[in-house]
Amino acid sequence: MEFAEDAARQLNHEYIGAEHLLLGLLNDREISRLLTKLGTDANTVRDDLQAVMVRGDSPAKLRRLPLVPRVKRIFEEAVVEAKPFDRNGRLADAYDLLVGILVDNGSAAALILVKHQLTAEAVRLESGKLRNSQD
Repeated sequence: MEFAEDAARQLNHEYIGAEHLLLGLLNDREISRLLTKLGTDANTVRDDLQAVMVRGDSPAKLRRLPLVPRVKRIFEEAVVEAKPFDRNGRLADAYDLLVGILVDNGSAAALILVKHQLTAEAVRLESGKLRNSQD
């Protein structure tokens, strides 16, 4: 979440949206690895995402930026994704959040991921393989 808030602040936005969440996830080494396995890369996704985002006029004044309702739904979906698995007490991880963005599917973040041929099912399958290789 820290990376998502940083992304929002860098763009002078006063909220954290799905696009900020995705920008934050793109900093995660495991997400970068997953994207490479699925035929794209974090830098290309980041460039495409930043190309559609508009910078705000002035820096955010709020100390803590609020989550838009869509991001709350993405977090809820990520928890649903993680529920069948025992993750040492962790409710959801970066992979689950990425699936949550794709399942919600109405954001620019989801559209960019789809443009790169990513689907929720492909992310589920590949993240499962990556998780198993870490055990």
